[in-house]
Amino acid sequence: MNEKAKNKLLKITYITGAVAFISGGIDAYIQQKLLLGLLLIFAGVINVFMILTFNYKRELTGVAAYGLNIVTAVVISINYFQSGSKFIQYAWILLAVLTIIALIIQLNKMSQEKSNKSKE
Repeated sequence: MNEKAKNKLLKITYITGAVAFISGGIDAYIQQKLLLGLLLIFAGVINVFMILTFNYKRELTGVAAYGLNIVTAVVISINYFQSGSKFIQYAWILLAVLTIIALIIQLNKMSQEKSNKSKE
């Protein structure tokens, strides 16, 4: 996968996460699950921040954002499983898996950049 395709995948991951988390946060707030709603909206805001600062130094904050996205998506999926939903929890699992893939790409990119700097 070339660099341009990797960056596009990373941006798509942040955009998808932002939309999913903010809309999930609003839904949780409407259902009076305030703590879950705040967590989701916070995760969505972090994703929006990562989209806006995408071209700047983002290695550690990107890894932290991915970690937050994965944990949040799994928590939401568990919540939907427990509430007896039929399909929506699988979308959250898919989001978590895609975010894990993006995290692996980011970590590989960071290690390649580190090895290239040490060779110089």
